[in-house]
Amino acid sequence: MRGRSLDKKPAILIAIIAAVAAITLPIVLSIQFARQQGLAAEESKALSYARGVLHRSDLIADEVTAGFKKLRSVGGRRPCSAAQLAAMRAMDLELTTVQAFGFVSHGKLICSSLGRKIGLVALGPVDYVTRHGMRVRVDATFPFAKHRRFIVLERHGYAAIINKQLSLGVATYGKAPSIVVFTPTTHKIIASHGPLDPQWFHVAGNQQQVTRQIGGYVVAALKSHKHRLSVVAALPMTDVDQRIRDFALLLVPVGALGGIALAIAALYLMRLQQALPTALKYALRHNELFLVYEPIVDLQTGKWVGAEALLRWPRPGGLLVRPDIFIPVAEEGGFIERVTAYVMDVFARDAGDIFARYPRFHIGINVSATDLESQRIVDGLKALREKTNAGKGNFIIEATERELLRAEKARAVLHVIRGEGVQIAIDDFGTGYSGLSYLGTFDLDYLKIDKSFVDTIGTDAATSHVVSHIIEIAKALKLKIIAEGVETEMQAHFLRERGVQFAQGWLFAKPMSFAELTTGLAYSG
Repeated sequence: MRGRSLDKKPAILIAIIAAVAAITLPIVLSIQFARQQGLAAEESKALSYARGVLHRSDLIADEVTAGFKKLRSVGGRRPCSAAQLAAMRAMDLELTTVQAFGFVSHGKLICSSLGRKIGLVALGPVDYVTRHGMRVRVDATFPFAKHRRFIVLERHGYAAIINKQLSLGVATYGKAPSIVVFTPTTHKIIASHGPLDPQWFHVAGNQQQVTRQIGGYVVAALKSHKHRLSVVAALPMTDVDQRIRDFALLLVPVGALGGIALAIAALYLMRLQQALPTALKYALRHNELFLVYEPIVDLQTGKWVGAEALLRWPRPGGLLVRPDIFIPVAEEGGFIERVTAYVMDVFARDAGDIFARYPRFHIGINVSATDLESQRIVDGLKALREKTNAGKGNFIIEATERELLRAEKARAVLHVIRGEGVQIAIDDFGTGYSGLSYLGTFDLDYLKIDKSFVDTIGTDAATSHVVSHIIEIAKALKLKIIAEGVETEMQAHFLRERGVQFAQGWLFAKPMSFAELTTGLAYSG
């Protein structure tokens, strides 16, 4: 009996080890998988930030080079001539990244497109000179914008003034990444935001694109193919670590209870089901998303002339997922066209006889770059017009500048859409990368001024003059203008006085249900 008892001990031990392994291994693998997925997502996000900043930096370098070349050809040996000043002002309107051009003598800005009233402005010491003779000041200030910092690039006496915050092309508040733009060989910093680790300068080495984990950050580094520029974007590991901890705290206690192993698997599947792409597809299939409508008013009469259809996604607990979160999810997941089709279907159900009662009223529908590459958007709009008995001009599709970057395919589809009587608006103008000459190649009807620029009206922000430039661009292109995010009467007055025809924003009405829209239409005149 003793011998048999002794023989059972190893078997029991092995059984216990196997049982523990059977419970623990899926948990360990799940945690490892969560870590890999979290890191991959952060690397993708950091790389996306770096690409955007590098694109912006290349564009700045292109526009500065072109601007200097034009000023030298116009001015010859007469800097600050009337012809040069006119050229500077013209480039302010056309270029999208440079705030102003000027001429520098003995370290002072003696004239610029900002006007003669500012007088001579000392620019301060030069931070460094590039191998091609570009004199760089990376932290210049001006008396008329004391709370802003500017990059000043100077060559042959000509200077380009660039808003340091806007030069990065990303939001520099909240959970924005650490960003640094620098020269790859000398590691001279051109612009940066957030904490900076000197190790980041060496991440790329001889490679064009690298992602790594360094000192608690996920780091993406890119080199420009066109200019001697490198960009690093770094995101802290805090969010990834927190997700991994949450996952472990959930599974480990459950896994310790070997009798409920199936419950662990079910919980794991449930968590996977809650991933945003899966959840969004489920919401689309079950009609969980709905539309609200933000009225567009005639600034002269106050009459509601149209509305923008805005998609809303409610989640358990009453929270709404913001469109700037779930729309990129749909784009990256390859089902954004389903979202656009969903919007059209919901409006078709809402519409009733609105166009019969208000034949000059229009509805704006946002579309993506993918939509503009496909015949499906043409067919969808044609079907929508038939379902709603819409006439010409009753629909406007809104595409951002970024959507138009795929120029050839977008241009062909837009041409067909416009031929069907659907108007075209360029949305969020000023936040993208297109210039005046580029926009002129598209058949457009409306230009929408982004809320971020409307917010600067009446302030001393360095970008407050941008609204006036955008208005002039729209007039030059013979486009009707819609200002977004108007919240004060002062903003409305400013826009009205400068010939802006239409606006939307909380000053006039908040986004509302279709029933509220039709009621408001009856009272708006």
